[in-house]
Amino acid sequence: QFKGNSSHVAISEDQNYIVASGAYPPEIRLFDLGDLGMKCVRRLDNEVLQTEFLSEDYRKLAMLCANRTLEFHAQYGKHQIVRIPSFGRSMKYDRATCMLYVASSSDAIFRLDLEEGVFLTPLKSTAEEVTHTSMAIAPLGLPLLLGGLDNGVVQCWDSREDSKPVSSLVASVDCHEVRQLAWSGDG
Repeated sequence: QFKGNSSHVAISEDQNYIVASGAYPPEIRLFDLGDLGMKCVRRLDNEVLQTEFLSEDYRKLAMLCANRTLEFHAQYGKHQIVRIPSFGRSMKYDRATCMLYVASSSDAIFRLDLEEGVFLTPLKSTAEEVTHTSMAIAPLGLPLLLGGLDNGVVQCWDSREDSKPVSSLVASVDCHEVRQLAWSGDG
């Protein structure tokens, strides 16, 4: 029931809540599956590109916005806004390390340590003139991060290192952009 469109949907880790973001006007809607109803609506200043649950339930959210910002919301509402160096494309939260990864419109993946509240050295792609379009974090606490590029390449980083990718894979000869990445099974 968004007036314009809905651009992203996310499900909480406990599988009890769904958050959907929409545009015109920018807002998020939080749904409680246990009650089969809408928990709240929050109007925002900017369009939300992606939402990540930072807790098992609805109490902590991170939103990647179209204006180069990350908005952090708690149960009571907006908590903090952080500006990122370039426009974000995708975002993933690693609960094991309390690290928020933001794939950007540059050759970097920005790392925000939410425990310390600081940006760490970004992960840089080894390919020239590419942008990151998608990401996936390994399950079971493995320290691996996949980054999809707009040239059809998937790069893998060891998240414990601040260095270059540990490996690269060409997705397909005909692939021009990697838009989605996922781990199959449990690892």
